[in-house]
Amino acid sequence: GFILVAAIFGYGQLSEGKEEDGAKGDVLFEWVELKYDWKGMGESEAEWRAQGTYIPHNCALAGVKFYDGRYYVTVPRWTPGVPATLNVVVEGEDGDPVLRPWPNLAVQDIREFDGTSGGPRPLLYVQSMEINPSGVMYVIDAGLLNLFDEDAYVWYGPRLVALDIVS
Repeated sequence: GFILVAAIFGYGQLSEGKEEDGAKGDVLFEWVELKYDWKGMGESEAEWRAQGTYIPHNCALAGVKFYDGRYYVTVPRWTPGVPATLNVVVEGEDGDPVLRPWPNLAVQDIREFDGTSGGPRPLLYVQSMEINPSGVMYVIDAGLLNLFDEDAYVWYGPRLVALDIVS
């Protein structure tokens, strides 16, 4: 396997003091592998790993938006093992940045979803979102799972979801 190194850059000067082509930025968050806020997810990290529902090297950041002091990030479900596809970055118990499913795990938990239950469909594959000045997040849910795993690929159809961040 490979090790994912993910970072979110902001304005200012790079932590390492490097400047290329006039671009400047600070490393705001950095991971060797994306970690989730397990205390709010019902089971421990070890349990998620044992079930195959958290495979760290399958979790990669794809989108980021900043609103009202918070960073919202997407982790598309390109392959199995992504616990949450839409998240907010928070400080973990050890002080390191972790991902907390946003608005919560229930609206994107696919562990029990089979597409036939008739209940509300969870967020499946969020690669992008936009936030308007009023605090409405427009989420593009591509409506598929495991795009890069032909044995596990499933298609449910895309949709656009509006979520109110403010209330």
